[in-house]
Amino acid sequence: MFKPEVYEWGISVIRAVQVVSHPSFTAAMKMLTHIGSPAVAVLIILFVLWCVDFKTGFKLFFLTFIAFALNICLKNVLGVPRPFVLDPVIGLIAETGFSTPSGHAQGAAVFWTLFAWCCLQNRKKTKIALALCIPFVVSFTRVYLGVHYPTDVLLGMAAGYLCALGGILFYEGAAQKIRPLKRAYKLLALALLCLLANHFSGGGVSASAALFGFTLGYIFLTEKKSSEHDAEAHGEKTVEPKSADAPRGTRIFVAAARFCLGGFLCGAVYIALKIPAGLLSAYEQLVDFARYAAVGFTASNLAPRCFEKFLTRVSRP
Repeated sequence: MFKPEVYEWGISVIRAVQVVSHPSFTAAMKMLTHIGSPAVAVLIILFVLWCVDFKTGFKLFFLTFIAFALNICLKNVLGVPRPFVLDPVIGLIAETGFSTPSGHAQGAAVFWTLFAWCCLQNRKKTKIALALCIPFVVSFTRVYLGVHYPTDVLLGMAAGYLCALGGILFYEGAAQKIRPLKRAYKLLALALLCLLANHFSGGGVSASAALFGFTLGYIFLTEKKSSEHDAEAHGEKTVEPKSADAPRGTRIFVAAARFCLGGFLCGAVYIALKIPAGLLSAYEQLVDFARYAAVGFTASNLAPRCFEKFLTRVSRP
């Protein structure tokens, strides 16, 4: 599918942009490009999930990782090599995988648009700045650093904004229809979604695995809460979680403690399940899926349970 002549003009654009290169400017571009990375999105989402509002955090994670999984599938299906494969001189940083569409551009467009929609109230100018400026800055860094063609970042932003718009328009309605379904149907739909993503991912299962584990943990945690509320409504005795709001003087401390504890648990699970290279090479994809799924489950289920047991709650799902 890849025709080098189609992208010659893109390489010429990269060369033209790099005319203004300077070590300090390049260093700044290398830092700014991370604003669109999955790692930054995950850190912010986990802070929202654990320290601000559980439901909003889940919405951000689910919609953002749907877009990440879609990006991996599109890259694998299109199979376009990165610009520095054709011209090694223009590659200012090292990247792996295919080029089209840009994952950083798509991630920035979907995440920062959804973050502005979910977390900012009555701040129209700030919302517009986050949703438009950050993705464009990230896209410029990807072209400048020579890891994406201009068409890559344009397609990435378009896909990201479409995913964000779909989430804004349809998420709440779909959630209301899905919520009353039996757990078995929810799990089946989730498994089929992740199986489809894995089929087109070319071995890149991190996004679909994290989505699977995270959503699985959320389903089991929230349905447990629903069962407790139903039992209470019928006069049955249930164990109430701690207060939803921390005392004013300790709220910041509790939020920081929750974030540190949750980060420690997720990190511990990730490291514990990291198998040395070559040990299970025949099952590498399955092992990767299990590891990222376990981290996602820890983030949405095990960590909140630990918060309830050891820390005063800041928010309640």
